Amino acid sequence: MIPAPTRCMNSNGEQHLSGSFQIIRFGVIGVVSNGALYVLYLLLAHLAFPVLVAMTLTFAAGVVLSWLLNGLITFRARLTRRSGMRMIMVYAGAYVTNLALLWLAVQVWSMPHQVVQLAIMAMLAVALFFLQKYWVFPRDS
Repeated sequence: MIPAPTRCMNSNGEQHLSGSFQIIRFGVIGVVSNGALYVLYLLLAHLAFPVLVAMTLTFAAGVVLSWLLNGLITFRARLTRRSGMRMIMVYAGAYVTNLALLWLAVQVWSMPHQVVQLAIMAMLAVALFFLQKYWVFPRDS
């Protein structure tokens, strides 16, 4: 059973939903959007794009999609130039991490890219939630 949202007030006197409800929304948006992006990644890789190129293209699409959906739905924030720039910085770090781990696992350890990319996406999701919640879309900005 999904818990009923708890309404809280921020320092501006505006109501918002509790953090646990944000995690649920982030999770649903993440599963749906990352599922679609993962299918796109597999399609590009199947169409003979090098896996690092396929990951780069889908990652770029994911940054924009995440900024829009998580900003508006998960954190119910205004989409500003500041949040956009912070999102780009957060995802630049995530991209470098993703690229390095994918390269290492596929090129050095000969692991299957399909499984590796899925595992990396799951690991990064946790860090991305907290970075978006507290830095990209802080409540009091």
